[in-house]
Amino acid sequence: MVLRKSSTTALATALTVCLLAGAAGAQDTGLVEGVPAPTLEQAIPLFAWSPQGRSPALLFARFGTAERPAAGVMTSTRDGWRLVQLPDSIYYTVWSYVGRSSGEQIWGISQPAGPQPATLEFSASSNGGRGWTHRSSLRKVSPYAVVDAFGMDAEGHGSVVLRLDEDPTPNAPRLGFYMYLTKNGAKSWSEPIYSFERPRLSGDMPAAPDRSFAYDAPPGVDAWRGILTSLAPSG
Repeated sequence: MVLRKSSTTALATALTVCLLAGAAGAQDTGLVEGVPAPTLEQAIPLFAWSPQGRSPALLFARFGTAERPAAGVMTSTRDGWRLVQLPDSIYYTVWSYVGRSSGEQIWGISQPAGPQPATLEFSASSNGGRGWTHRSSLRKVSPYAVVDAFGMDAEGHGSVVLRLDEDPTPNAPRLGFYMYLTKNGAKSWSEPIYSFERPRLSGDMPAAPDRSFAYDAPPGVDAWRGILTSLAPSG
């Protein structure tokens, strides 16, 4: 299976090897819990959930290099871990928010790498993180705005609240909060609604990850082995 049809980078090659290596499992000396060690050498863990009901353990990471980062999701299997294929539209982004709704519904918000990204990318998984669909792109009221809260109910009504604490650019918008509404499961969004104080969120707030990591650089293969084992112990 090829992860990205057009990619010729070393990262894409490593990710493809990971998907093809499931049969080898952790017995292959080039793998760490089923993932190629060279892939983890450049990866930074961000958020994670332990197994829950029918949902496997799930880990969101920043792959690639500082100059060319890529969003990644890893899920646990009986043979170790594997990388999940993501839509091309969010591949070269960085996760900034993830949340788990009732059942196996998971939401992810990412944005392009670099300082003050102008857009947010919304993605969702309805099967516990094993497969993902890109829902929409949202242009932020200001590149300096950050995600403050996200909510979504079972009928697809929800909101995302952005917080703007500073914007040094000319003609910058007012500082405060901006809420965008959706009625179709984040496929489209309303114009922003301004509030000086934090507005009441529309929709249910998904559960936060079990773990959030604060690494500024790749932690190394040995640290990765401990992280993956603690989330989904083998055997």
